[in-house]
Amino acid sequence: MDARGVTAGFLIMVAAGVVGDWSVRGADSVAVTAGRHARVATFSSPTTVPATRWAPYGVTDAAEDSTSTVVIEPDGRLLTDQWFGATSKGPSICDFRVDFDARLVGPQHVEDAAALGYGYAFAPRGKVKNDVPAGDSLQYDPPFGGLRTVELPSEANDPGHNVHVPQDVQAGRLSHWTVVVEGATAAVQVDGGPSVQMDVGADCGGDLLFRVWNAKLEVSNVVIKKLHRF
Repeated sequence: MDARGVTAGFLIMVAAGVVGDWSVRGADSVAVTAGRHARVATFSSPTTVPATRWAPYGVTDAAEDSTSTVVIEPDGRLLTDQWFGATSKGPSICDFRVDFDARLVGPQHVEDAAALGYGYAFAPRGKVKNDVPAGDSLQYDPPFGGLRTVELPSEANDPGHNVHVPQDVQAGRLSHWTVVVEGATAAVQVDGGPSVQMDVGADCGGDLLFRVWNAKLEVSNVVIKKLHRF
């Protein structure tokens, strides 16, 4: 066999090895591009967050509906100067993936929806101090007709400069979220829609945080996976 034959055979073996490896890894693998070099990222075995791990903040009720589902809602007083939501301890790592299902039920007070709106937000690297949530979040916002990137707490009620991503979001729909955090960036997909890029800050750690207003939020099947790159 001449040099060209050896080279061609080698390339075929390499290609077959790559395809075989990708097939084995399946859905738990993603391709990550850094500059011009492709890398493969894999995720560890999943860790499920039980409903008992969610702690309410502000004037909020957080109740277990099942071992995997927590129901988060304002406690009925609907104080507009209060915050509503719940947190759970996040993974103390820089790179991870979290998946969950969420259903928005609302608005609680239809007559006030025009003024207060209704919806929920998720921050993958949030924190709460004195019952005030903080962190970069993606907001599921039916009155705005889609998703909005909102930095809590300062931008929560500011419609002027938050990035708006049009998407078919509706109360009553069970939505699946996939959030991949790498360093200071999070890529978020809701119901398989366009990936929304968020800057979540360079400090690793923090909590998984939900905010809800004028509505009830059902969160279930929360799963965390550690991200490995090579």
